[in-house]
Amino acid sequence: MRRTLSCFLAMTFSLGALAAHGATTASKLQLNPCKAPGLPEGARCGTYEVFENRATKSGRKIPLRVVIIPANAPRKESDAIAYFAGGPGGSAVREGVWYTEVLRRNGPQTRDLLLVDLRGTGGSDPLDCPEMSGMEGVQGFLDHFAPADAARACRERLGRTRDLSQYTTENAVDDVDEVR
Repeated sequence: MRRTLSCFLAMTFSLGALAAHGATTASKLQLNPCKAPGLPEGARCGTYEVFENRATKSGRKIPLRVVIIPANAPRKESDAIAYFAGGPGGSAVREGVWYTEVLRRNGPQTRDLLLVDLRGTGGSDPLDCPEMSGMEGVQGFLDHFAPADAARACRERLGRTRDLSQYTTENAVDDVDEVR
């Protein structure tokens, strides 16, 4: 009984903290009708800023690209689907447009779709490496996958303006959770 009560109280306080957190961060995200080509009618776009270093909550900020694609069913579920892009550097927004088409082919979509380009990808201050371009076709990619000198040059250039140690899966997931 005592353990059950402790768990209940912990959940209650956690939910209260999440609600309070949501109340303070919701105002940071302004969503407007999207003007980007390829997005379905009713899609809303915005930018949500997070600190590059989440632990210090100070310093450089990263603008995250956010898109909400609304459900198209008469009866909507209250929770959204958060879509994560596959592959390093992939854009959730770009892939999410395709994912939405697949979902809608199978019937009405009952949940909104939350698309957030993770820090350093797509429309969220991408960590682009032009030093790595020039590999033609699949064979060129396989023959010259991440040449060490080009990778070092890219890391050095990006490291002058960004703290590359902050571009981790843990931080990216925390970013999406905050947007959510």
